[in-house]
Amino acid sequence: MENAPVPPKLLILSPQADEARSILAGLRQVGLEALGDHCPRLEELAARVAATVPDLLLCLPRPPHLELTSALTRYQELTQDLPLIILTAGDADPDQLLQARRSGARDVCDRGNFPWMALLIAREFHDLQQRRLVWELRQRVQALEETCGKAGAQATSGQRGANPSALAGAGDGAGSGAGAGFGSGSGASPGTFQAREREDARQFALRINRALGGDYFQLFYQPIISLKGDGEERYNVFIRLRNDRQGVREAKEFLAAAVQSGRMVAVDHWVIEHALLALAEQRHNGRQLNFFINLAEETLREPGFITWLAGLIDRQQVSGNWLAFQVLEEQVRANPTLYTQFAQDLARLGCHLALNRFGIAPHPDRLLTGLAADYVKLDAQLTAGVADDERKEQQLTQLVGLIRGQGKASIATNIEDARTLSVLWTVGVDFVQGNFLQRPAPTLEPIQ
Repeated sequence: MENAPVPPKLLILSPQADEARSILAGLRQVGLEALGDHCPRLEELAARVAATVPDLLLCLPRPPHLELTSALTRYQELTQDLPLIILTAGDADPDQLLQARRSGARDVCDRGNFPWMALLIAREFHDLQQRRLVWELRQRVQALEETCGKAGAQATSGQRGANPSALAGAGDGAGSGAGAGFGSGSGASPGTFQAREREDARQFALRINRALGGDYFQLFYQPIISLKGDGEERYNVFIRLRNDRQGVREAKEFLAAAVQSGRMVAVDHWVIEHALLALAEQRHNGRQLNFFINLAEETLREPGFITWLAGLIDRQQVSGNWLAFQVLEEQVRANPTLYTQFAQDLARLGCHLALNRFGIAPHPDRLLTGLAADYVKLDAQLTAGVADDERKEQQLTQLVGLIRGQGKASIATNIEDARTLSVLWTVGVDFVQGNFLQRPAPTLEPIQ
């Protein structure tokens, strides 16, 4: 049996207790069951918030006993994440209402419009629950890291690859390339280093061939978490290579060899086939899952790829709308014709296109205008250190606004700390992804 929905807890700031009771009654009449408490004076607001721990604050300014400006000042002094909705009687000063929005109020609603008020409360309560989910998830991950040590976090921090074409599940977060990590060692001569690099690539090419013919590849999943809340789950799909002696190897360690040996297309096919199998199973079990899958340019150039993908989608009985395919901004800029056609082909299948590592190159508006992408993944450089750089925060705000203005959703990747997450919420980023929230895992357990 499903659990009953948790009703929102409202704190109603109004000089009159009868008015607060009337609001709760009106909400019940339109189908919103809410718990409520009343705060008659501004001087009591902080204490009432601490005592009742409400989910939302409703304010009914009634001069001279409760001025809107004074109420907003007290509201800004609160430290809790407490969404504020201003209720008016149709006689409010427009300038004051504008100031209310600038002061953090989420919305303004007519006092007697209960259907609209219920929608606003439901929306803000849902968004609040999503923010709390992010916070709880971050706390769990932080506790796990403290238990297991920081070695893993340090090892994965700041990894970026040298080969942008190797994209089938390459790297975590922002999409690290596949060229890094071969033959690394200190004190070796250039000739020795290159020899080791060639040998490593050859060994990995052999392992890739064996993996394609056996069960040595494995999919890992990392959640892409909505900061707005829409009831669906999104996961970035990554590929790993399992080895009995060396354990699980990340994509950045072997995909360069796949490119060099001409096996990149086969690897992409393997990822897509097994991802769709997992997606079909999860959807059949009632999960509202969506997968983000990286694609190499070699695969896009393969004759008949779209036909093959269409047939696979049909056989697995999945909807194209559940899939987003990720490509690199730099590759799109280098070959706009290829990727424009690819975007059109995906649209015919109902699939989405995600633009990865976006925002570093000049004139990002031109690329957004010319490419029918649904999601835009921000380059990790844009968010690194943003919590301590006001200028960078302003630039990020402008870029996120540009993305939204083009009708696309923004995704911030490689999130590594709480302060960055807070800034991203403030500037209006739609989705976040990173090891700080949850590391890639071989299972698709629901996020609690």
